[in-house]
Amino acid sequence: MRARRAGRGETTAGGGEVRREWSLRLNLTQHGETYQVCDALEMFWAARALH
Repeated sequence: MRARRAGRGETTAGGGEVRREWSLRLNLTQHGETYQVCDALEMFWAARALH
């Protein structure tokens, strides 16, 4: 599940910041809009976790 994977970022970054991105992602998913944006955010958080 996309949302569950996104939740992992909460341990690496500032909680509030992640939650804001997370709700943005959920909103995009709800509206059935671009899954591409969700994937881009996922890549962003994954890259950020590596640093």
